[in-house]
Amino acid sequence: MIPLMLIACKLPPPGVLCEQCALWDENNFQYDATATIETIDVAERQDIRIDWSSLSQDMLGQPLSPEHITAAAMVVFGDLSTEELSDAIARDAIPQSEVDAYLSCTPQDTHCMLSDFNLNGYTMDIEEDFTVGQGTWLVSLISEDEDNAAYRQLLFISPTSESTTTTVDITNKNSALDVDVDFASLTPLTVPEANPVSVDWGNLTQTGLGTDLPIHKIDRLDIAHYTDLDSTDLTSEFVALENLYNAQWSMPIDGTIDADLSELSGPDGSFSGFSDEGLWLLALRCGTCTSPMPLFLTVVSPAEE
Repeated sequence: MIPLMLIACKLPPPGVLCEQCALWDENNFQYDATATIETIDVAERQDIRIDWSSLSQDMLGQPLSPEHITAAAMVVFGDLSTEELSDAIARDAIPQSEVDAYLSCTPQDTHCMLSDFNLNGYTMDIEEDFTVGQGTWLVSLISEDEDNAAYRQLLFISPTSESTTTTVDITNKNSALDVDVDFASLTPLTVPEANPVSVDWGNLTQTGLGTDLPIHKIDRLDIAHYTDLDSTDLTSEFVALENLYNAQWSMPIDGTIDADLSELSGPDGSFSGFSDEGLWLLALRCGTCTSPMPLFLTVVSPAEE
C-alpha cells in the first residue's frame, strides 16, 4: 500500500498546471456576510398560516418563484436570541446543541399551516408548545431538486399574548444576506485546456469566511462557464452569477474528497474540458447548510500544456 503522505505529495500546489488537481485554501475566494432577518409577532397557541405566494426573490436578491419552494422548515432554538442566530446563520455556524426542535412541511401550494409541520409524523401540541418563552422560532423556505437543496428565505416568528396575527406573509424583505466578496487575493486553479481533469479537496481547511470547512457537508460540485464575463466582473456581478452563466455542469458528492470532472453533466451533455474563452468557476456546495454561499469557489485558469 502506498502511504497517504506520498499520494498527497503528488498533488500540485496552488498555481501549478495540473491534471490531478488539489484544491487548496489559497484557491478559495474570501467574503464577509451579514444576515438581516425580520421578526414578526404572532398569536400564541394559534395555528399560524405561513404564506409565501407573493415571494419573488431569495435572500441574496436572486429571482425566485413561489412554486419553487418545495419545503419549509421550523426550527426552535432554546437560548439563542434572534441577533445571535442571525450572526450564526451568516457564518453558517449554527450550534446544533441549541436546536430544541426541527419540524418540516411539504406544501401542497404556497403555504403551510403550523399544524402541518412534523418530524416523522410527530406534530407539536400548539396549545402547549407554541407559547411565549418556548424559544426562538425560525422559519426557512427551501427549494430542492434531486441533486441540491437551498435555503431561500428566512423569518423569525415570535408567539406573544398580545398579538392577534394568525397569517404571516413571507415577502422579499423578510431576510437579506449582504455579502462583500474578494476574488483578487485567490490563486486561480490552473488546468490544461480541453482536457477534463480530476480534483481533490481533501486539503481544504477553511471556508471563504475563514471558518473551519466541513468537508463532510459538501454534497455538490459545479462548473460554470461565462462567455461574456471576466474576472474583473466577479465582484460587481456576484449576486447574479447563478443566472448569468452560459453553461453549467454539476454532480452530486456523497462522502468523497475527489471527483473526475468528466463525470459532470449538464443540459447539453457531459463536461468535455475547459477552453481559454470567457470565465470559468468551480464551486463546492452544501445543500444542507443554512447559508446559500458555496463552501469553496475559485476561478479556473485554462492553459496550454
